[in-house]
Amino acid sequence: MNRSGRRDEERDRRASIEDEVTNNISKVTSFKDYKGDTLVKDAENLAGSIRDLKTAQLRRIYGEVKKMEMDFGKDEASFSRDRVVMLKPRLAYAASKKPEVIRIKNIFSKCIDKIQSREDFYQFVSFFEAILAYHR
Repeated sequence: MNRSGRRDEERDRRASIEDEVTNNISKVTSFKDYKGDTLVKDAENLAGSIRDLKTAQLRRIYGEVKKMEMDFGKDEASFSRDRVVMLKPRLAYAASKKPEVIRIKNIFSKCIDKIQSREDFYQFVSFFEAILAYHR
């Protein structure tokens, strides 16, 4: 197989993984329902499909998410869905600067749509951490 064929095959494999993850996220009503085995399997597969994305790019986004996690603290009253939704423009900006971020932006945007509570947000943080762990 020539180089072009391998690139096409790799692109198709990535698209398939990303479609599967997006489909799994779409199935849940709330992100807290995106549980254990599925979350871990999807994080591992997704991390493999975004190997071309530099860890620094992921960590920049992760830093924003962790800052929110600390700010939201322990009580539900501190949670702000509006603040979580503001991750979308940040992801869009990052994707405009680095085209390889587009794939993770699309998946994280789907995740953000499912975040309605602090519990949902914390499940998203777990998903993000799993992706980072497998990305290395």
